[in-house]
Amino acid sequence: MLNENEEDRPAQTATDHDGASLGDLKPRLLIVDDQEQIVTALQRELRNEAYVIDAFTNSCTAAEAIEREEYALVISDNIMPELGGLELLAKAKASHPETRRILLTGHTELADAVRAFNDGTIHRYVHKPWNSAELRSMVREEVDRHQQHHAVEENLESLKRKTMQQINELLRAKIKLKQAETAIALHEDMANLAPVVVPPHLLKLSYLIVDGDAGVRRLLADGFRKIGLSRCSVVADGLEAEAYFKVHGRVDVVISELQLEGINGIQFHRMLREHDQLSRNGVFILMTTPAYLNYVKVALEAGVNGHVLKPFHLSTLLEQIECLLPSGGAERFKHGIKELSPLSFVVANPSSAARFQIKHHLVSSGMDNVAVAASGPGALHMVRHRKADVLIYDSALTDPGWKDIRAALAREQPALHPTLVFTSMAAGQKELDEATRLGVTNFITGPFTQGELLTSILMALSANRAQAATSAPPPSAERTGGDTGP
Repeated sequence: MLNENEEDRPAQTATDHDGASLGDLKPRLLIVDDQEQIVTALQRELRNEAYVIDAFTNSCTAAEAIEREEYALVISDNIMPELGGLELLAKAKASHPETRRILLTGHTELADAVRAFNDGTIHRYVHKPWNSAELRSMVREEVDRHQQHHAVEENLESLKRKTMQQINELLRAKIKLKQAETAIALHEDMANLAPVVVPPHLLKLSYLIVDGDAGVRRLLADGFRKIGLSRCSVVADGLEAEAYFKVHGRVDVVISELQLEGINGIQFHRMLREHDQLSRNGVFILMTTPAYLNYVKVALEAGVNGHVLKPFHLSTLLEQIECLLPSGGAERFKHGIKELSPLSFVVANPSSAARFQIKHHLVSSGMDNVAVAASGPGALHMVRHRKADVLIYDSALTDPGWKDIRAALAREQPALHPTLVFTSMAAGQKELDEATRLGVTNFITGPFTQGELLTSILMALSANRAQAATSAPPPSAERTGGDTGP
């Protein structure tokens, strides 16, 4: 029996011969009933089982214990003075949904018990007086279910950890591969620098390359210096960059890897802007791999001027710098493509990151009328609804596929004839060969720069105009005012 001093205190946890707690090795049960003799009887029924039992005659104190402890099973009487059993078990469910819950009830409370069972508040109900063998069997079953649930949860957590570890290892391997491909591309540039034409105004600027890969930053620096960009320095991370700025002051162009030691490229960019370490018209270009393409959107929204995806060639990086510098090619570049500004565009791509990247290329070049679609049917709807002039359609889309989109547009009522540009973020040689076989020249493979995209659009528009001119009927003599007879 529980005396007055014990009613708010749980039973003691079992211990082994050396005094070490066995609580972590045994399932923990909670018994709640306002009648001491019922609590004592239930403890007696379960004393030969391998459980640690906490017992209370005060349901409010039991509710506090439920908030503190995670029990395998709670057995509670229904009618109690402070807090009813159903309310107590509802609190147990809210605190620890995996805890099993048994209600002790009289025959007159059967309807309440059935409702509680149906709505999931309890798992079982037991009539008083109970059958001892049936009670012990029921408790064992419910405790086993709790243990099985925990085992499944632990297995799932272990599987998640292993999966995340494998994903991270794969991601690191992909990054190393892209770093190696970048080094190879830059090495090829070093062997053949003749085609690289450097605009004169770029020769006067100062450059800082930040990359944790020693091979990439060395090849980039060597390439810059060999083409005349002599004011070029390299550092491995944000800490080295901070020391560089203390000595050398502001810089015109920073080219930084996204994944840096101790600080990422976006945070590094913010630090430079806050400390005024870029020149007044300076630009910050982020280097990253396709694995981190989703972060490009975050970077551009944070004020990063542009980005290049690894692997890239030196000429691609120079084109990006030229395009972004206000004093250099950006204004002339926009002037050269001013005919694109009034046109309407639809960008169709299944990748949200790719859609954002392409739209950003267009909008930052002065094209404001740009809509995006994630599917083929969505693209057809957008072109029809907006009377789009240019459709930029990715080869990964289906229904229709890129080879069938022109026919699908022609079947619309009325027929639609936007200028088509096809993109592919990961085109294989088979896909490129197929495009060549079909005579498709406006097929651009990623990762591509802003300049490459706009050039492809201009070429496609020019080809459309040329085709329209050759297919137009010759002017008649009547329309030209020529002589119609002898």
